[in-house]
Amino acid sequence: MAVQVCRHHAAAVAQGAGNQLLFQCPYHNWTYDDKGRLVKATRLKGIQHFKASQYGLHPIAVQAWGHFVFLHLNGGRPAPAQQIVRAATTGRQNSIQHAASPPSVEAWLGAGSDRLLELGMCDRQLVHLTRREYTINCNWKVFCDNFLDGGYHVPYAHKDLAGGLDMSSYTNELHQVLSIQHCGVKEKGNVHYADMPADNSSSNSSSSSRENQQSPNTSSSADRDASSTSIG
Repeated sequence: MAVQVCRHHAAAVAQGAGNQLLFQCPYHNWTYDDKGRLVKATRLKGIQHFKASQYGLHPIAVQAWGHFVFLHLNGGRPAPAQQIVRAATTGRQNSIQHAASPPSVEAWLGAGSDRLLELGMCDRQLVHLTRREYTINCNWKVFCDNFLDGGYHVPYAHKDLAGGLDMSSYTNELHQVLSIQHCGVKEKGNVHYADMPADNSSSNSSSSSRENQQSPNTSSSADRDASSTSIG
């Protein structure tokens, strides 16, 4: 996969969805194949030191994780998790930061990867229902920061939601690039605790309210009996 932006003057060479073998820039007609290689550059005959092989579309690393597809804009192929761990234990972190291969999704999530697997977020039985888009009139980093305030705003900004939650049970579980927020759900006068640690005898995963935030800007939530899961 490659960034769909022409290497000449940064015009988009593809938009929307479909199946195409060649991609032409609408600005100067530079043409790329389905591997991102530049196969035609108009009116450049005789230009010194120009090599088409050096002007392909910038590659993007792609990895499927459950039903989800993660992209890494640094290009290359995801490095195995073992390579990241080995570099960390031998004190060669800098070699990873500047490596051609970005970390795998598992290495990027760290211990949070296993935790999300336990919570079913990588379950291939999840079924896509719909897609909705919202325009939020604020900086995206401010929106994410609001999401991570540990339920601080919920009793005031979401009073109906707060009425069904036991806010005194609200907890944050932090990992390297992942925050998992737990809260008990009120149900017929009782409180059920969502995804609490395994040694908590009150744990009841049949009634859950959970919010996950993956750095920098991917959030997911599972409500009540986890029959509704949203990714944003």
